[in-house]
Amino acid sequence: MSYLRRINNISQEELGNALGYTKNAISGWETSRTEPPIHIILEIAKYFNVTTDYLLGFTKEDLDNIKILKTALENAGVDNIEQAMQIIEILKNEKDAKK
Repeated sequence: MSYLRRINNISQEELGNALGYTKNAISGWETSRTEPPIHIILEIAKYFNVTTDYLLGFTKEDLDNIKILKTALENAGVDNIEQAMQIIEILKNEKDAKK
């Protein structure tokens, strides 16, 4: 976020005013001392005309890998993340038992 703010020549105070937060809140988010609420991440993305994926640090490769994983799970008949996590836990336990 600080990169976007600096290249757009916007101060922390200006961004804070636009989002309804203080300069200190913006500083905390930029230094990772605190995390902005999810609804503010959406507002920041709109403000700078970027995606939330960009703000959260996801790369094209990350997104491609997520799509590949989603397709593989769908092909395996896994309907949701909880079910996928259960399968992963079972496989992990089986692997640990073989050691």
